Amino acid sequence: MAEDSYIVTGAAGGMGSEAVRQLARRGVNVLCVDRDEESLKALADRLPPHEGDIVCHVADVTEREQVEAYVRAAVDRWGGLAGAFHIAGHEGVMRRFVDADIDEFDRMIAINARSVWYGMKYVVPHLLARGGGSIVNTGSYVASHGTQHTSPYGAAKHAVVGMTRGVAVELAALDVRVNVLAPGAMDTRMIRTLWTQTSPDDPERGHALTVGRIPRGKLADPANVAKVGVFLLLDAPPEMTGQIVSVDGARSA
Repeated sequence: MAEDSYIVTGAAGGMGSEAVRQLARRGVNVLCVDRDEESLKALADRLPPHEGDIVCHVADVTEREQVEAYVRAAVDRWGGLAGAFHIAGHEGVMRRFVDADIDEFDRMIAINARSVWYGMKYVVPHLLARGGGSIVNTGSYVASHGTQHTSPYGAAKHAVVGMTRGVAVELAALDVRVNVLAPGAMDTRMIRTLWTQTSPDDPERGHALTVGRIPRGKLADPANVAKVGVFLLLDAPPEMTGQIVSVDGARSA
């Protein structure tokens, strides 16, 4: 059971729910973590027929004790873990740097970066105990590029890249792969929220500005982005570790 058991955080969100559906079709066990209990229940009700054990767990990934508890719950249920897909995150508030609030900065670091550190901290020992495994951390286009009015979010996503690469180097010889999935703008709640911040009186203008920056000219389908994350989690070769894998319609090209 441990050989095919994984954790997905942010499981009730746009990309998270797609990742869980794809993993369910692969027949693996998944602990679906999110703080939104109702959305987790809705996800469980909509899953395709599956052979694996899919379990919902309500938790706040910014709380160290809760992260430790959900990892323990997975290990107790299945006897170990093969990997984790850390998707949980938040877009924050768009503000000019001179107007940015330190509390917002701390919040973005906690949700988007410290939660990933916690997740790896408690998952890695179980991957080492089984002789290897895989972790996928979710970055962003802004994990390697600067964008206006998003410095706290960008700082957090850059931190995800830095810690991922460091852990990947440490664990490469121990057969633990650690990679970053870096989406661009996806058709999810998060990007629609940003449109209302960019252009409160005309969200469609925000949509047009976003799409206009993407060479492909379209928002990414979260199912397609999740597919790349699932590949990194389950199927990538052992040599593929410490990488930033962009799925952004050529925006980062």
